[in-house]
Amino acid sequence: MPAPIRGELRREPAFPIATDFDCCHTTPMLTLAQGVRMRLDTQGAAARITVLEPAVVS
Repeated sequence: MPAPIRGELRREPAFPIATDFDCCHTTPMLTLAQGVRMRLDTQGAAARITVLEPAVVS
């Protein structure tokens, strides 16, 4: 984790934090919903984010 985030929190977070990846206002656009459970897998050559529940319910 980059030092600025750790320093801002003043402690190690209890959850993973992903930084420096293209999402939201980039091309291609990747939208990640807030408040939705996700899994961050950092094993292997590249990190992977898996959305675990729908962002919208009927």
